[in-house]
Amino acid sequence: MKIYDKYKEKELSISSIVDKSNYLRGLLIFILKDKNVWDHEMSLFLDEGKSLGFNKEFCEDSINNLILNSYIDIEPPVFFDKAVAKKLINKGIQIISDDKKVHPDKLAFLEAVAKKNGLTKEYKMNLLRRFKNIIS
Repeated sequence: MKIYDKYKEKELSISSIVDKSNYLRGLLIFILKDKNVWDHEMSLFLDEGKSLGFNKEFCEDSINNLILNSYIDIEPPVFFDKAVAKKLINKGIQIISDDKKVHPDKLAFLEAVAKKNGLTKEYKMNLLRRFKNIIS
């Protein structure tokens, strides 16, 4: 039984690592959608990378080379833990709020993340209500 518990623990940590990587990649894709990297986006990305335990130089290189990086997979990420998808969507809303405008490609990306991660229609409606408050 202990072997199974250790396997299960390792499995959870792997999915956590994958979710962390996908979350950071999702932020990069989201930031890229308007073809600009604003100061507030860079700051948020570096803070998120640090909080997830990613190397500072790796995060700086990722964001500084984002626009020229033709190798980044731009598909919306699918997460093991739906809470991570919700966190990405909420950070996206925060960035849009700081942008002071809603870029249609950024909004479409957040909707795609919600759809790919099986978030309920209720959650999408709450998301749209929050955007309505931002742009009103």
